[in-house]
Order: sequence, then structure tokens, then C-alpha cells
Amino acid sequence: MTIASLGTDTGGSIRIPSSFCGIVGLKPTYGLVSKYGCFPLAWSLDHIGPMAKTARDAAYILEAMAGYDPKDPTSTDAPATSYSTQFMESVKGVKIGIEPYFFDHVDEGVERAVKQAIASLEREGAVVETVRIPTLQYAQYAEMITILSEASAIHHNHLVEREEDFGDDVRFPLKLGELPSAVDYLEAQQIRLKLDHEFMEIFNKVDVLITPTIPFLPPKIGQDTVWINGEEVNFLDHIIRFTGPFNLTGLPVVTVPCGFVQGLPVGMQIIGPAFGEGTILNVADVFETLHPELKYPPAVLRK
Repeated sequence: MTIASLGTDTGGSIRIPSSFCGIVGLKPTYGLVSKYGCFPLAWSLDHIGPMAKTARDAAYILEAMAGYDPKDPTSTDAPATSYSTQFMESVKGVKIGIEPYFFDHVDEGVERAVKQAIASLEREGAVVETVRIPTLQYAQYAEMITILSEASAIHHNHLVEREEDFGDDVRFPLKLGELPSAVDYLEAQQIRLKLDHEFMEIFNKVDVLITPTIPFLPPKIGQDTVWINGEEVNFLDHIIRFTGPFNLTGLPVVTVPCGFVQGLPVGMQIIGPAFGEGTILNVADVFETLHPELKYPPAVLRK
């Protein structure tokens, strides 16, 4: 309905709806886009970025958004970059890392679509290799402790003074966020620091990582449980399993449509090193060019 929109992403809220709706969503490097004027959810995890129909559109929007802002204390004074001129229209020689963590407990249709997408990039000259990031197994814990604690701190006074103004769905997690101790929060930040270092080491070996965006197919609105290969699981336990690690690390990520399963869109994430937006957008653009048919549902579903 629009050329582009803006989203906010604390655990995946640009990438998750983009994946579910079959569009491109970009979470920039932390600090690249000012958050001034945006009400916070969790200070150290919040990002603002574009949601668009194509990687090129996302690049144009990012160019307009990016830049240092003294009104945002987390803003980074990075050099201005023209992302729209970094499209090489080739992935020859690009090293793609695959971490098995992101293919564990994943809907088989989603896994197949993402692996087929990776194979098509490999046929275009990309080099695929397996990498290991051991601390990923603790990332979901660190993300949840951080987001709940920081959100509860932001809303603490309102929760004390006007609890009835919060809906049940919001009141519960905010109260839950009052439970972690200072020790819990600081342990989560230690996990975060170790994860940062491991990702830095990985990006000395590969140019990008590719993962599924979501481990299951889009559910119905309001659905509390989802199915993964015949197993019914809790929606909230899995929804940010693959997106949250990149809020913890602040790395740039773009989700791009990579196919349909049961008529529902599947997205894949392309992740790069800090300020590597040009690289991940180029890979996304090449994939879109190779597979324009994956932007639209099968004709039978449009009737």
C-alpha cells in the first residue's frame, strides 16, 4: 500500500512483520539511525529502520534516515554512506556463513526455502561455509532479561501509579520485568559482550551470515501457539529466537522474501558486520533479481 514505512525493532519488530508479510525489512547497525522522538521500549536494544518492497528502496530510505544526531546519546558519528551506489549486482566471491543454531527446531518448509535460497546464491559464485558461535545458546535468555528489565524500568512509575491503564498483555511482562535481579541483568550483559566478540571473530572469516527470519510459518493474529514440524509450541518462546541475537549485538540485518510454504511467505535474514549495510543490501538485491517470482504469492492464491 506504500512505497516504504518505518518500523522499530527491539527484538525483531521490523523483521518479523516484514517476513510475515513478504516484504523487505532492515534493522540498521545500532546508533546509525537516530531514535530521538521515538518512545523507548528498551534503551540498549531499540532500533529504527525502513520496511519496503525491495532492497533498493530500503537503501534509499536508509540514506535519508542515517546520520549523527546529538539529541540521541546512542547516535554514532559514522561517515555518511551512499548505500544505493554499493549495489554490485554480483555475489561472486562473497563468503556466506551458516550457523547450525539457526537451523535447529525450524519448520521443514521454512528450512527448505532458506537453504534453496542459499544454494541459488552459491550458484552465482558465493562461497558457503559452516561457522560456530557458541554463546548463541544463551542469547535468548540475555535478550529477554535485557528487554524485560529495561522496559519495566521505563514504565515503572506508570505501573505503580496507573496500573489499570495497561492492558493485560502489556501489564504482565512489565511486572515480570521487575523480577530479575541486578545480578541477572549484569550476567545477561556479560553474555552480550561475549556474543559481540564471537560475532566479530566470525566476520573476520565471512562477509555475511544467512538464517531463517522466523522458525515457523505466519500464525493467525492473536494465536498463542504455533506448529513446528507437528509439535505445538508457545509463540513467544520462539518468535525472537533468530532475530533477538542481533538486537543484543546491534549488527545490521535485512530480511528478504525467499519463498512460500502453504501459500505463506518465508523470509531469510542476511546479517553483516557493524556498518555493513551496503554488503547485506547487495546480497539481498542480487537474490531479488535472481528470483522475482518469490515476491508474489502463487497465482492461484491471488484469485
